[in-house]
Amino acid sequence: VSESAAGWRREVAPLRSVSSRLRVRVSAEGEGVVRIDNVALTPPVVTPPFQQVRWLPASESFVVPERLDVSVRGETGKAIEGGLGLLAEDLARYGSTVERIDAENAPMRLLIGPEHAVEGHGDEAYTLSIGPEGVRIRAGREAGAFYGLMSVLQLLQEHEGKPVLPACEVTDYPDMPMRGMLYGDAEQAARWKMNTLMVSTGYPTTPAEIQAFRELTERCRGLKLQLIPYFLTLGGGYWVQKQNPNLVAGDWVRAEQLVLHGTEPTPLANPYVIRTQLTDVVLTDADGVTTYQLGKDYQVIDGDMAHPYNSVDPKPFAVARVPGSAIVDGGTVLASYDCVRPETHIAYVPLEPEVRELMDAFLTGLVGEFPITCVNTSCCLHEFRPTEKQLARDSRVIASGKEPIELLVDEVRCHDAALKRGNPEARVLQWAGNVGDYVRAAGPHLPEGTLINIWGYDANWPATYGTEAVEYWTGLGFETSVMPWDNLCNVQGWAQVVAEAR
Repeated sequence: VSESAAGWRREVAPLRSVSSRLRVRVSAEGEGVVRIDNVALTPPVVTPPFQQVRWLPASESFVVPERLDVSVRGETGKAIEGGLGLLAEDLARYGSTVERIDAENAPMRLLIGPEHAVEGHGDEAYTLSIGPEGVRIRAGREAGAFYGLMSVLQLLQEHEGKPVLPACEVTDYPDMPMRGMLYGDAEQAARWKMNTLMVSTGYPTTPAEIQAFRELTERCRGLKLQLIPYFLTLGGGYWVQKQNPNLVAGDWVRAEQLVLHGTEPTPLANPYVIRTQLTDVVLTDADGVTTYQLGKDYQVIDGDMAHPYNSVDPKPFAVARVPGSAIVDGGTVLASYDCVRPETHIAYVPLEPEVRELMDAFLTGLVGEFPITCVNTSCCLHEFRPTEKQLARDSRVIASGKEPIELLVDEVRCHDAALKRGNPEARVLQWAGNVGDYVRAAGPHLPEGTLINIWGYDANWPATYGTEAVEYWTGLGFETSVMPWDNLCNVQGWAQVVAEAR
């Protein structure tokens, strides 16, 4: 301790003893005062804690040799390869290596099959035995054996310069079927025996993006992680808008007065005018009675139109009379059209047929090519208000007679159908929050099998809204998960809500 005025500090010292009758002596040299509090002799800390464990005398621990031979029996895949790879990395710090062999007497044996299952506790359960002769991991399926390996990684200690595994007998299995991280490090998630990683991947469509996504999926397979990619769709589908910037939601401008002279172009007051088969620049006479025909009475001269709609000085759109026009030269007309109001995230309009074509092709291809069975398309009910406002101002939405929340439900159902065309086992993850108007309007109409993920990040959110939300979605028959972000009070609150719900 170099600072005499330093506050409390935590010191952890690993030790190994042949006796369970221990005394702790703390000695200090130099000047000053030593204060000691909360001295504890504990077994190794494992995250999450084991369901059942019996610690054996330290004299029966396993000293890992310079070459650790590992035998694997049973059906395995990428996860065992990944788990043994992590073990090799950790042992390399001590100068030890890992060699996979086919032998009955290997010091580390992984035994996988129904006869080794932990009855009544699913595919992720395992037993772990460590003694002076070596390590035995038994599991009904590869997942359980992988989590047994993750426990071995946490138990690994150093004693007199050598890697040591403390003697124990463990039976372990998860409390929750879905355990994961949003963002975060895949390897750390696996070491904590999580099985899900949700990542903002964007739309992997270019060769470089596809290769990076393939590497991510392979990495997750090797760490027994279900990868849930998420990307913006209805609430800001930038990829769709890059393919066709006219598919964005706009503001309906009505009855803008213009005076047209000859065939000279007259600019519209707003840039980024949307032009599709469902919406275009419409001109009427000054009374709004006669509607003129595009191409016969007037033409539209395109201006700048490209995502992300933020040019410094965009070229304006304009209209002009054409020869033989019914519009009087020098007459006043009223222009109606949709134009884009640039924002950080802008909704696309799912009523446009091209939106459906683009999203269907992308989602079907994604789960058809990659081992993905759950996709978060970010149609968030908790943050739907900005999207609702954008859609409600668009003439195409107004003309459809549908409320924006109805369009969200339709979009989720289309996403789910597109995923199932690529992989019948695939499904949508739907973000939700408190049980408000959006939830009550959308919930009963979401596709069967949707995974509901309830998020609320304030410390008091779970106690205030969480129980009602879990009960609501469970009552509708949906599998439900929760997301607490990184506030520990929030984490504890959600844990309490989930424990009570189960």
